[in-house]
Amino acid sequence: MCRKVLYFVLLAGLVDNASAGVVFVKQVTAASESSQGTVPTINNSGMIGDLHDNRYDTLWMTAVGASGSGYTNPHPGTYNPGSGAWTWIKFNFNDVYHLGELWVWNYNENTGRGFKNVVIEYTSDGATWKKLGDYVFAQALGTTNYAHNTTIHFNGVEANSVIITTKKGVNTGNWGDNNPLYGPLFGLSEVRFYYVHGSNASEPKPVNGAISMPLDTTLSWTAGVGAMSHNVYFGTTSPGTFRGNQTATTFNPGPLAAGTTYYWRIDEVNGPNTVTGTVWKFKTCSGSLALKLNRGITIDRQFLRVPPEPGSTILPIDIQIIKSMGFEFVKVLANPACFMSGSTINSSKMWYLDEIVNRVLAEGLPVVVSLHPETEFKTTYLGTPGGFTNLLGFYKDFAAYMAARWDPNKLAFQLMSEPCNNYQDWNIMQPQIWRAIRTTMPGHTLILVADQFSIIDAMVKVNPDLIDDDNVYYSFTTYLPYIFTFQGSKWSTNYFPWIKNVPYPSMTPKDPNQYILPGCPNNLSIEAHIILNEYFAIPWDMNQQRALLKPVTDWNNAHGGKLKILCAEFGSLDRQMAPAGGGCNPPDRIQFIHDRRQAFEELNIGWTYWSYNETFTVFNPNLRVVCGKSPSYDWVDANMLDALGLLPHTEK
Repeated sequence: MCRKVLYFVLLAGLVDNASAGVVFVKQVTAASESSQGTVPTINNSGMIGDLHDNRYDTLWMTAVGASGSGYTNPHPGTYNPGSGAWTWIKFNFNDVYHLGELWVWNYNENTGRGFKNVVIEYTSDGATWKKLGDYVFAQALGTTNYAHNTTIHFNGVEANSVIITTKKGVNTGNWGDNNPLYGPLFGLSEVRFYYVHGSNASEPKPVNGAISMPLDTTLSWTAGVGAMSHNVYFGTTSPGTFRGNQTATTFNPGPLAAGTTYYWRIDEVNGPNTVTGTVWKFKTCSGSLALKLNRGITIDRQFLRVPPEPGSTILPIDIQIIKSMGFEFVKVLANPACFMSGSTINSSKMWYLDEIVNRVLAEGLPVVVSLHPETEFKTTYLGTPGGFTNLLGFYKDFAAYMAARWDPNKLAFQLMSEPCNNYQDWNIMQPQIWRAIRTTMPGHTLILVADQFSIIDAMVKVNPDLIDDDNVYYSFTTYLPYIFTFQGSKWSTNYFPWIKNVPYPSMTPKDPNQYILPGCPNNLSIEAHIILNEYFAIPWDMNQQRALLKPVTDWNNAHGGKLKILCAEFGSLDRQMAPAGGGCNPPDRIQFIHDRRQAFEELNIGWTYWSYNETFTVFNPNLRVVCGKSPSYDWVDANMLDALGLLPHTEK
């Protein structure tokens, strides 16, 4: 076998730095040293030198074929590939340095042609080699530019060595695309590699943008690759003041000021090199919420005019009974269409807001005012830019009206009930509403809401950086699974009115037919079968209640774990409101409500039950009169109160 030598010329400057990465070149002298699937022995023979900076260096590799025809070559070298050889080069990096990207380019000034069938392998331990992939390079598109290149990202893998080879084969001497070239890196080609001196610090705690952090917060982070020590910057202006160099990956800044934004940065020191870190920030808490919301109930009396319809009136006895049951706050609905005039409030109608709020406060309970528009209102004022501009003016004046009358420890404001039909992303619109309100209502607790009818999936897409405010709740609404909570509902046009006695927990698969009433239209029955099978397949039990809320806690933890979360609505329809004998089994309904409430409280999530003496009543369904004008303490359902973690109280 003839001797095979591949010559490389390193164009970039070199320095004598023993700690830097090293490029090795293997002189292949026998076919056994380049057999397919075998990584040649690594040694220092042919070592070119040490890399000199943290940007990039270039190797030019040149060769002429066995025929000696050659190509234009400003850096000449010869290589007789013969047959059956793999040519390769190895980039070796020690623990201080981390390979970030590897670029392989082809280039030929005359033909623009390049090499094909390139194999790239890497090792992180110097022994176990892993194949990164085959990269095939075809004929270049241009004749004067670099073309057909690829960037190989290692996705965080700490590769201390990389090998580039061509596949073993027979060199035909033909450059044509239909005759793949095997053996050498043929023609004028370039391998350009990029590396960094270590990597940035990562995984900051608190996470970047966290809010409501304690005043005794300690910083921590994950060290970058090869970091020997850390330069810590911390302060109230970006990027922070240099606080010293240390080897630990935690830093205690000492007592922090309330309601203050802090900036910090960790620069990783790797011997003579320093990797500048990312600037992170967090904000400390400004104190407790103005109004803490734990266990509440909604009075679902939506009114369409002022004065309200008789069935929408809230009576003093309603609040008295709510208090006797142990609820800690009351949510009342405010239809903005009844209070809005142009882009401000209708002062002639505001007396009714006074009445319903003061009726709750008179019994010593705080109140949540929830802006609760009808669908047509949302389409008009959330669905168009002009309508939204008017709505912002209304929010500002409506908030000012409430702030002038009721203290922050007595009233909280829910910005919207189940937004939908927005003309742009709700996470862009809601911060504008928040800013409009805060100009006139700076101290009251606000309840932010999720898009898409306030579902959990929409809430967990909210970025807390958009609302830089400690005195807020992030809220969601959930009635999942609807096949249980809505079964028998008379307002529905789908299969719900035809569903009865769907069990909870749903521990084992059941026959869907036994839960579908006779007479259900065939098309609805087919859909009901599908949903029921899904319900039983999960199955729904206490563990699934917790699983439902896992995205909420994951989202909270991802943003520091200090956000205040509220379930703005949950409940289950009672069967007395269901037509044609549909609806859920009462004991199953009680168990479902118990498990959902318990899941909320395990995760420190406040809740508002929907509702008082309306569709999803908290009363004994067999005794109460819907929206009755003479509610009775006798209607109180001890089983329901137990499910909600409340204790029944005697009539005062």
